[in-house]
Amino acid sequence: MKRFSTCIAEFRKRKEEREREEKNKEDDKKPQDTEIIIISSDSKAEENEDDADYVEFLAGYVPE
Repeated sequence: MKRFSTCIAEFRKRKEEREREEKNKEDDKKPQDTEIIIISSDSKAEENEDDADYVEFLAGYVPE
């Protein structure tokens, strides 16, 4: 009797593990929320200032 109940318990455990794995696979297939990244205009202005400084620096190397 003990062996039979052990087999049933193992069977149920394996079945639950399979169901959990299938559920995880289904969860992985669901589309994820879209992440929106907002870039402020301040960061673009800083980049433009750096570019202008670099252009002036390079202009010193160009013969007139």
